[in-house]
Amino acid sequence: MTSPTAAPSLSNESTSSDVGFVIAVLTQIVIGLVFLIIFDLLYRRFPYLYLHRIYRDETLREKLPKIPSSGMFSWIRPLLNMTNDDLLRSEIGIDAYMYLRFLDLMVKFFLYSVPVAFILMIVYAKGDPQDEEEFSAFNTMTLANVREKSNALWSTLLCHFIIIGLLCYMLYNEYKHYVVIRHSDHFLTDQRNERSSRVRRTIFVQDIPKNLRNQKLLEEFFCKLYHDTIESTSLGYDTRALDAAVEKREKLFIKWKKALLQVTKEDERPLVRKTPCIGSKIDAIDFYAGKIEELNDEIEEMQKELQPTSNAFVTFKKFDAVATATQVKQTLIPFAFSNKLAMAPEEVVWRNLVQTTLAKKVGSIIGAIIIWTIVVFWSIPVTVASSLSQLENYREDFEPIDWLYENIPALASFLTAFLPGLALIIFKKVLPHICRAVAKHIKYIEADTWITRDSFTSYFYFQLINFYLVAAVGGSAAGSAIQIADDPTSVVSILADALPKQWLTFASYIMIVTFAGTPKILADISTLVVSQIKLKYLVSTEEEKREVEKPSEPMKYDVSYPDQLLISMVGLGYAGLSPIMIFFALAYFVYNKIVYQYRLVYVWEKTVDGGGSLFPLVFNRIIAGVFVSQFTLIGVLNLKKFYFGSPFLIIQVVLTAIFKNYINSGLGEISESICREEVVHLDENQSEISESTESSLYLSPGMVATRIDPCEEEASTKTQEFEP
Repeated sequence: MTSPTAAPSLSNESTSSDVGFVIAVLTQIVIGLVFLIIFDLLYRRFPYLYLHRIYRDETLREKLPKIPSSGMFSWIRPLLNMTNDDLLRSEIGIDAYMYLRFLDLMVKFFLYSVPVAFILMIVYAKGDPQDEEEFSAFNTMTLANVREKSNALWSTLLCHFIIIGLLCYMLYNEYKHYVVIRHSDHFLTDQRNERSSRVRRTIFVQDIPKNLRNQKLLEEFFCKLYHDTIESTSLGYDTRALDAAVEKREKLFIKWKKALLQVTKEDERPLVRKTPCIGSKIDAIDFYAGKIEELNDEIEEMQKELQPTSNAFVTFKKFDAVATATQVKQTLIPFAFSNKLAMAPEEVVWRNLVQTTLAKKVGSIIGAIIIWTIVVFWSIPVTVASSLSQLENYREDFEPIDWLYENIPALASFLTAFLPGLALIIFKKVLPHICRAVAKHIKYIEADTWITRDSFTSYFYFQLINFYLVAAVGGSAAGSAIQIADDPTSVVSILADALPKQWLTFASYIMIVTFAGTPKILADISTLVVSQIKLKYLVSTEEEKREVEKPSEPMKYDVSYPDQLLISMVGLGYAGLSPIMIFFALAYFVYNKIVYQYRLVYVWEKTVDGGGSLFPLVFNRIIAGVFVSQFTLIGVLNLKKFYFGSPFLIIQVVLTAIFKNYINSGLGEISESICREEVVHLDENQSEISESTESSLYLSPGMVATRIDPCEEEASTKTQEFEP
């Protein structure tokens, strides 16, 4: 019995499907070019937004490659000519540096895979094809077009070994470079200035016993253990109410300054109501000044009555003491003193230091339950969205769809190519916010970089399960559900044909994010419009002007990395099934490399820097993608009844697992901490760095807040001049 297929059976429908797909691709390319042209016209006229990092910083301006003052797309060449040293000198941070190297790695990998893609496409189209009338021109170049038990499937097996071998070789070299960067003077052994040195010599102490939750007693305890190597000790306190009061006072101070500037400009004192829309108006300057004085007294009282937590920061004078403190138990008391290298002071989430270890463990369990519950239920709309790539299978049951194919086949094919990717993008928008909120407010993670790592992991699993596995397998099954229901015995042959053809869902998604989404990030038109309106009508102080001139949002690695990894998984997973995906993946990473390098070098300010600590996660997720591609190919080859391929692919799986373990146990461990050789060298040269006179870098905003005196500020504020 001939197995039904998920593709339309008429040649004219296949032709219209190809035409619709080409139209969709060309449409997205045109949209992308429009955004690029808009950016090219705007970035010199509005340097505060499109050249933000060098707009006010003349020192940094000298370090970055100069962009020619004229010429269409002249900003691209300086980016392409930047070396690794240029990127490091640009002060974008190691996180950004490793991110750009990851994009470059993917560009090279898919570029080197192009010859393999051409070979497979020729083999699938001409080697041992099925009835070509059942396939569109593009689908003839997929594994679906190869007959069952065909010897042409040996080429799939061989090419997959070549691709995986190439990727592992490139990953090995990249991981070695990562280890070198981590141990250079840019992160683990950073001694470029006094502050950096102190941060690298600080540990984060958790689970302090109750009898030592006192600043003096804790300092005496560590001095007893490490003698004269202690530089400073800072016990963590519950500063939630204090920090909130300081933030409230800061907002009132900004309002007070705006009111004072209004007097300078209009020679009239502004009025304000104590309660919005209720009561008579009073003098705004006196009202805000009075509120600030009240908060000054309130903040001073709060600073005297802070409650200690079970966390602290200890800064040592020697790296030898740091290594000992993070690797050796501090006491015989069970579950006491859990030490690790500290985050940078600006990364600390002070409100989460209040939580106990038990609360954090319970929060981690609850957070994991929330994440996986959403993963499971999110698969339903994703399956429906991905099934849109096989819209023609619903013609018999939905008359509007049948009418569309009969009367406007080109539009129907365009929608088939465009809608699945658009639906996936819409569903993905809200997920990163959920992942980040769970990490921060439920798991109580204490540092922004650690929150990013946790959010990265959660969002990646969303991508892997819902936007790859469910979209591929679920979309294939959903798109052929009617045929499977009519003939359940045909499920194997239908999936063997449908899985390779499911590339259209991912191609649609990649088209949108490559040719429309990525250039849109570069042009950032919405931020430009909003900032221009604010600068002209709403801004009145220099602080407000600087805030408005900032780009829309900083780089979010926990969102961008999983997005990039999804495309790498799709390109890798479909390299053997539908090799045309290699070209889409290559175009995607070329676009993203150019756009993100420009944004990171010239636009986005560096906020926090984890020293590239996400790269080990990236490596393991790429290997996870390799495993997925291997098991997917095993499944499809078995569906094609090519059983000889499974033993070879199982060997490949075993070799990949050995490679992963070798890298993680060797290079992975070295990248996380300094070695004894470095400790000795650093301590020998420690005398070159002057001792700090500050007590500690690790104090919350509320603990270091001082009084704000409106009377003292008034004279300097009145002399400020501001021009929008």
